[in-house]
Amino acid sequence: MIDATTTAPESPADAPARVSRVWRIVLVVVSAQLAVIALGMLLFGAMGLANDGTGGCGGG
Repeated sequence: MIDATTTAPESPADAPARVSRVWRIVLVVVSAQLAVIALGMLLFGAMGLANDGTGGCGGG
């Protein structure tokens, strides 16, 4: 019973660290997704401008 009482306060102390680690991972993943979306928009925007200039995208 002494072991059970000593381990009980440690688990709630670990919980905030675990939650903060999870939020940090979520933040990094979301930031990476936003960066990929922004790069994709820039690349497709540049390709769209190039196609508009040459009349390549179905323009006649």
